[in-house]
Amino acid sequence: MSIVLALFAPIVWAYSVPGLIKLRHMRRQLRLLDRCRELFILAEQSMLHGDRATTSKMLARISNIEARWRIGNHVAYRTALAGC
Repeated sequence: MSIVLALFAPIVWAYSVPGLIKLRHMRRQLRLLDRCRELFILAEQSMLHGDRATTSKMLARISNIEARWRIGNHVAYRTALAGC
């Protein structure tokens, strides 16, 4: 039994770890998009109340988050993940 486990454990590991890495990356990307949506709603509400300073701060934060999302969604980054 231990010989069979020793032979198949690396194969299972080789196929499961890259999938887990890709899944973690996709979850992070989705979290960034959710954060952008939340900030956009808050920025819209503060704009309707006439608070320009808060609105501009939130829109700047959205811009920073979108820049991070674009890096993670770049073709080279996704290709490197696919090669795992």
